Amino acid sequence: MNTRYIKRLAKGALLFGASLFTMTSCGDFFDAESTFVVDADKSHLDNANDTIYSMVGILNKLQAIADRTILLGEARGDLVTITEATSNDLRDLAMFTVSDAIGANKYNNPADYYAVINNCNYYIAHADTAKTDSHGAQYFLNEYAAVKAIRAWTYLQLVITYGKVPFYTEPLLSQDIDINKYPKYGIKEICNYFINNDGLQALAANDKVIMPSYPDIKSTKSKLFFFPINIVLGDLNLWAENYLEAAKCYHEYLVKRNGETDCYPVQYRTVEWSDNKWSEGSEPYDNWTSTITGEGNGKYDEVISIIPMDSIPSEGYYSELRAIFNTDFAKDNDYRVSLVPSQAIKNLSASQKYCYYDIVNQTYSDVSSGLGDYKDGDLRLQAAWKNKENGHVLRDGSRIDDQQIIKTRTKNGNIHIYRRSQVYLRYAEAMNRAGFPIYAYMILANGVNHNIVSQIADLYPESADLLKNNFDFHANTYHCIVQFNPITLTKIDLVGEDRYTPEKTYGSIGIHSHGSGWAGFYDTFIDGINNRYGYDMPTGTLEEQQLAVEDMIIDENALEMAFEGTRFYDLMRVALRRNDPSYLANKIAQRNEGGNGQTVSTNLLDKKNWFLRWNNQIGMY
Repeated sequence: MNTRYIKRLAKGALLFGASLFTMTSCGDFFDAESTFVVDADKSHLDNANDTIYSMVGILNKLQAIADRTILLGEARGDLVTITEATSNDLRDLAMFTVSDAIGANKYNNPADYYAVINNCNYYIAHADTAKTDSHGAQYFLNEYAAVKAIRAWTYLQLVITYGKVPFYTEPLLSQDIDINKYPKYGIKEICNYFINNDGLQALAANDKVIMPSYPDIKSTKSKLFFFPINIVLGDLNLWAENYLEAAKCYHEYLVKRNGETDCYPVQYRTVEWSDNKWSEGSEPYDNWTSTITGEGNGKYDEVISIIPMDSIPSEGYYSELRAIFNTDFAKDNDYRVSLVPSQAIKNLSASQKYCYYDIVNQTYSDVSSGLGDYKDGDLRLQAAWKNKENGHVLRDGSRIDDQQIIKTRTKNGNIHIYRRSQVYLRYAEAMNRAGFPIYAYMILANGVNHNIVSQIADLYPESADLLKNNFDFHANTYHCIVQFNPITLTKIDLVGEDRYTPEKTYGSIGIHSHGSGWAGFYDTFIDGINNRYGYDMPTGTLEEQQLAVEDMIIDENALEMAFEGTRFYDLMRVALRRNDPSYLANKIAQRNEGGNGQTVSTNLLDKKNWFLRWNNQIGMY
């Protein structure tokens, strides 16, 4: 970009910053009383002010579906449950009883998704991507690519929510158009369109395409407002069951982010016992939650993409999530939260085995059970969920339980869409179903680097070249804290330059070690038998290994991603893949096993009940 364009973009970004959060100059773009499409009177968007103004409209409309994206994925899953204070709309969502009547439930309004889609359609149709500077660089290619990714992502959220949806890609400029005249596409049809017919592949392969980067908006990095194309393509391929292609997309993002070669390992940021005094009441040390919630640009920050929200309730789209999950934000609900951790996530967390490593004596041991305060097993629930019985004092002096879900206490209430470990987990899911369960297993238990991939390739001789050429990691930058040989089932003692210490910049660990200690270690001395910490190495036929590893990935998703809005869709993907509705139904049924929450009475063995009923409000624009 030339200097003149940078100055024009900076000037436009000032408008962007002022309007994104107040929208006073732009109006409510899709309200019936206002302009139907931003800049609808322009045949071309060919300068910075035009394109940024249009981008503002798109991001503004994303705000309308931000909370819903999290709640549709979390409230319907098995990791949270409702309370007496839960609103009727949210209760119906959690209980799978949402009505299709117009206005009956605020979470059932597909028009909000089409508001995003239609603005994207207009931008894509009218942005002058051929315009170049004096060096031949295309002015608006980055913004164009970002809008393409947003449209594909939004269509994916729409179709996995409703099952089958009207599909169109041209901009609609009249509110009298009945979109039901368009063909209805299911999940695989939507995914295959964007994989094969929308040019996303070419944009992802173009090294000149990077994320748009405007000045920080209210101290939030604007680069986070966009969705990386390779992650979106990975998700599309994962839902379409194109597993090898999904794995390639995720891997491409992890090793070459934003058009530049970069190192992006699963960082050594954990919730851990830093000494052996857990029986004496000591507290775990936590540097994991700050890493997964921070919106900075540090090497440890996990956040990749967000939907920026307004920072005060009077400014339009203010997120309700903090009030739904946190006592101190729930003023309008008498300080009572609406969603709490389920018995299922408590049981899963407590059932994990924590491996404590004594650095001085170089010995390993199990952490004892029965510690209370959810310190048994995996420690991520204890770190993410702070609960104190009768801990919140009301104005009248009475007390109620105090709850904080740290993951939802984001800056300005911004909604987090993608983060680093989430991409690794989906990468593992794709690699497992692509036929490489040991590779996927190592992502959970050990971490992956060049040496590990080389050893895994030996297990799959017919695919050795494929693995080495497409799924390797840079030998000079990716270092695993533990080197575990998947062939000999032994831990490799590293020496010299290869020896890793946690202080090294690019150290990688297995995701399970975020909360269960040194899951990558293999120890031959406990109880006189080989004992694998974390998950057991999968054995049996390839299919048996894949099923076992998939179960591990689903458990790891729960431990790592609880309360972040992915759970229901993770379960749905597996149930569809296995053609086994009972897989999802049984998980949801265990939501409150042994607890006091309500039981879902909807028949989830019938797949049609997994999706929201189509709200006829969308029939006519």
